[in-house]
Amino acid sequence: MFNLIFNKSFSEETQEKIKSDFIESKEYFSKYYNFSKKEIDIYFSDISRMEKEDISEILKIEKVSGLSMSGYGALIFEFLDTRYSKNIFLKLIFHELNHEFRCQTLPTPNNIWGDTILEGLALNFEKQAANELGYELKFLTDYYDKPDEDKLKWGLKRIIEIAKNKEKINCYNWYFNHFGDDSSLPTNFVYRVGEFLISKYCEKYRIRPSDALKITNEEFEDFAKKEILCEE
Repeated sequence: MFNLIFNKSFSEETQEKIKSDFIESKEYFSKYYNFSKKEIDIYFSDISRMEKEDISEILKIEKVSGLSMSGYGALIFEFLDTRYSKNIFLKLIFHELNHEFRCQTLPTPNNIWGDTILEGLALNFEKQAANELGYELKFLTDYYDKPDEDKLKWGLKRIIEIAKNKEKINCYNWYFNHFGDDSSLPTNFVYRVGEFLISKYCEKYRIRPSDALKITNEEFEDFAKKEILCEE
């Protein structure tokens, strides 16, 4: 069951539009995942007063962002502008619901390796949905310069090491780095590495991203080491 909760600043017309778009996304998502016995609160927030210097280029373009309190039954969608693209909103809903279902289905470690898999699953599911629903748009990893495969493999190896050794890192730079504070890390690097890993897994075993949600983190790690990093 979904509980939709709106900031008071949203007009009734905007609320109805968001509700309509959400119902459409739910109909598609429910083909793959059963939320009937789960309770999820979804908050819609107005961030139109955000300071300009704090707004990333992606948010300026897409006008809405999403966040899942993964496994805790809560999602937050923040609207910079209510004149948003329906397709962009749909992809964000698919992304965040994918996180929530994964975390309520399988134990997910709260570390960079667990997040890499979460983001990779969600990004690949976004693309599956866009293909099946017949719309085209930019995805998160289409923004900024793309790292080559060698850099992605390096990132995959380092992320596994960081998680295993419990290394302290600058999380903002590894996950986002929107303002280029660390020139050695591509923007949204954790997301890019996750997308790379899950797409390779789905390609190898000829499954859809929606089916990959049931694969354990341990299986993904074994695959990464043997099939991508070619470790013994």
